[in-house]
Amino acid sequence: MNRAQLIEAIQIAERLREIEKTNAIRNYFPDSGPLRRELYPKQLEHFQSGLTKRERLFLCGNRVGKSLAGAYEVTCHLTGLYPKWWTGRRFNNPVRVWAAGDTSKTVRDIVQRILMGEPGQYGTGMIPKDKIVRTLARTGLGDAVDVVHISMYPAMYRSSHSSLRSATGKLSGN
Repeated sequence: MNRAQLIEAIQIAERLREIEKTNAIRNYFPDSGPLRRELYPKQLEHFQSGLTKRERLFLCGNRVGKSLAGAYEVTCHLTGLYPKWWTGRRFNNPVRVWAAGDTSKTVRDIVQRILMGEPGQYGTGMIPKDKIVRTLARTGLGDAVDVVHISMYPAMYRSSHSSLRSATGKLSGN
């Protein structure tokens, strides 16, 4: 391997690491491995119930995957990137999502971090980096995002809006 080929190989490896880092959704609920779907029957049941239920509550104990499952579903709806196995509701048009919590600080520290990633590293959370079109900062709370514009697959020119604020919200679309 000559120097030019080595440099190209290193650049490809770096790009692959960046893609893996900024596409967290691909790591959850796979066919096999330590995070395989069969280990999460309650989450799968919750996803599927979205097909027939307008409102759902995922009430479970601490540290059982509620937030990650919720972020996974919201990301599927925002981006249109549904896995082949998805049996829940599918939105074919952009949706509007409000992420809510008891305070703006907990929305920023928990919900926003899971969906977007750490401040300054947006795209390292559940929502893939290449789907984040634009973010608008929330005033009065450092590092908080108020509005996020998300590109929805396959209509790349369309965008969805996700408002990460402490408020009552809903997932709605056509």
